[in-house]
Amino acid sequence: MELLNFKIGDDYISVEKDSLYFDLHSNFNFTGFNYNAPNKEFQLTFVKSLEEWAANEVINNLIFTFRGVSFLKIREKDNLLNIQDVDCLNDIGFGAFDSRQDMDSFLATNQFQYNYDLIFIFISGQSIKVHSDTVFLETNCNEKTNL
Repeated sequence: MELLNFKIGDDYISVEKDSLYFDLHSNFNFTGFNYNAPNKEFQLTFVKSLEEWAANEVINNLIFTFRGVSFLKIREKDNLLNIQDVDCLNDIGFGAFDSRQDMDSFLATNQFQYNYDLIFIFISGQSIKVHSDTVFLETNCNEKTNL
């Protein structure tokens, strides 16, 4: 998999694009995904939090688009957990090819390798693990323009 225009932050809760830092844990909320199976395309969408601490964030939403999806595994949220922030990211990182069944952890490395999966782990217990040919990050600004 190739990360086309972004990288995972050293804190494993963020991404960096065009020298900008996007905190997916505090400043953005996960709103959902869309999978187009015939086209092997998968999208994850995060929108800017309405909380006061995210008020200065100039980006309204982030859309991760995976093209050429060859592996997708989704673990639903844990309904037994009484968590209000079900849309809050806990971690983002890489998973090795041989640990695809593990939906709770990631490799603590930014030394990305082509055969790694990208995993999103949420406070709610939900996890999404994807492997594709490429991943592109679209950022939409308040002025309806893209960065």
